[in-house]
Amino acid sequence: MTTLKYAILDNDDLNSLLLSCILESIGQFSIEIFSSPKRLLNSVKLEKLDLIFCNVTTRDCDPRELLAAEINVPLIFISVLSPAEERRKCYLRSGFPYITSPLRVETIASYL
Repeated sequence: MTTLKYAILDNDDLNSLLLSCILESIGQFSIEIFSSPKRLLNSVKLEKLDLIFCNVTTRDCDPRELLAAEINVPLIFISVLSPAEERRKCYLRSGFPYITSPLRVETIASYL
């Protein structure tokens, strides 16, 4: 059985730990945490990732860098912002889902 490789882009250690724990409770995934889009992009060049969770409101973690790089890895945006307009903009720019906090196991699992 192949283990899926997921990445988390967020420079808030607590948020990253929470999401990592949620993913571990759902299944067997290889999870790597990045605090910088540049580090994540360098890693994507070296190894295949199956999915990236990206916090859109964390300083220095601009998801547009990932979209512009055309990395061919699905993204799930995560944010504490919940206005419909923000979700719509994110989705229209990328076509990828946008999940708002608080994070719930059921919500995360529905995208895997």
